[in-house]
Amino acid sequence: IHPFVQIKKLYSSCMNTTAIELDRLKTIKSIIKGLGGWPVIEGQRWNQTKFDWIQSVYKFRKAGYSLDYFLAFTVAVDYRNSTKRVIQIDQAILSLAKELFSKGLENDVVRAYYNYMVDIAVMFGANRLTAKTQLKKALEFEMKLSNVTMSMEDRRNYSLLYNPISVCDLQDMFPSIRWLEYLNSALNIPNVQIQETDIVIVSVPSYISELEKLINSTSKRIQANYVMWRAIASSVPYLTEALRQRELQYTKFLNGRTERVPRWKECTDLVTQRYSLNYNTVIRGNCV
Repeated sequence: IHPFVQIKKLYSSCMNTTAIELDRLKTIKSIIKGLGGWPVIEGQRWNQTKFDWIQSVYKFRKAGYSLDYFLAFTVAVDYRNSTKRVIQIDQAILSLAKELFSKGLENDVVRAYYNYMVDIAVMFGANRLTAKTQLKKALEFEMKLSNVTMSMEDRRNYSLLYNPISVCDLQDMFPSIRWLEYLNSALNIPNVQIQETDIVIVSVPSYISELEKLINSTSKRIQANYVMWRAIASSVPYLTEALRQRELQYTKFLNGRTERVPRWKECTDLVTQRYSLNYNTVIRGNCV
């Protein structure tokens, strides 16, 4: 299908609020099931042997979701050589700022975020007590991720973020991830195959090391509850009005906003988000 036909179809589907209400979350539940399932709503039916966080990234990529829940990727101009484009591997992009997560559930914003997680899960069919228990563990996992990220203050020093390394050496440093497969599958750059000799920029090497440890010490159920929650949270603006109103209640607490942006703007943002990586990477030229 021509990409502009896909874009038009996605935008039209997003704008069709009548169909969205009639769907009653069947489509999004089917998508989440295909991504590996959300344990908090599947309960004992959820099969942990079928979940792998790396495979979840590949599936998210194909479904048009963010890749940034465990590791973030960008293809950007090399700031030390403006004639080149480079792949940058960075720490995860999380739901709240590091300084908020560091305060835990004692913080009003973190508590509001947790309550929002639970309410959305219940609206998807979860038992409230189960949601409170399991999503607290998912929240704690996101807090642990936040704890090993580099602070915004330190990130102002660009030289700290510029750590060039070959894919081959990256494999030696962080062996739990098959980097060549990961980069090619996650980024999926048209007509480009990343090689072991290619150089990538690793913004925060210590984060990857800590991520490996966290993954090894965290159950797959917790990992899956975390990542599926992030996917669902990103989908809420395009779902039923009841879910959108609950999100508005949460964002009102965060920033005082009392009205949603126009639907057409949200749908435009959705299209931009889903197709931005393709447009950024198509012009790769002399990347890596």
